[in-house]
Amino acid sequence: MVETILDATTRVLKERGYEALTTNYVAERAGISIGSLYQYFPDKVSLLEALNAAHSADMAAAIASVISDNQSQGLLFDITALIRAAMAAHEHDPEMHQILEKELPVFEEVEPVGGGIFRHIEELIRRNTSEINRTCDTEMTAWMVMRLTRSLVHSAILEAPPGKAASEVEAEIVSCIYLYLHGAD
Repeated sequence: MVETILDATTRVLKERGYEALTTNYVAERAGISIGSLYQYFPDKVSLLEALNAAHSADMAAAIASVISDNQSQGLLFDITALIRAAMAAHEHDPEMHQILEKELPVFEEVEPVGGGIFRHIEELIRRNTSEINRTCDTEMTAWMVMRLTRSLVHSAILEAPPGKAASEVEAEIVSCIYLYLHGAD
């Protein structure tokens, strides 16, 4: 039932936008009564929060798989894998991501989602400390990497530079974060 409601919410958001989103219209699109919808979601904000949580959980899972499944082959390898995962997660449904980002930022550092992404980035930093050529306050460095990743990946997906392939932009993002952490050779 929840999935049906969230699918209907997604369709309404894409067709009409957040301002036109109503619980009545979502219930109608889902083919359920408004009372059934209210058993799961008390208002339209809770619908958006649930979509945001699902979208963010997908992103966190993509990042977690990169951090935990790969044997680190060094800082550059880990950063490349992190950015590839973030790009892939954002490329999945950029229209929905743009709607969610406008209404509720995905990378808020609150549990459970933002905190999960933050912890994965902290782990990436911890396992590559020997290659990081800066005084490393792990928490601050993870915060910076998370913010850099968010800003640059969002821009690449939602406002790509004209005439540039995603792979070119991705490589530049990797270089930027690598240089922040490792410094110039």
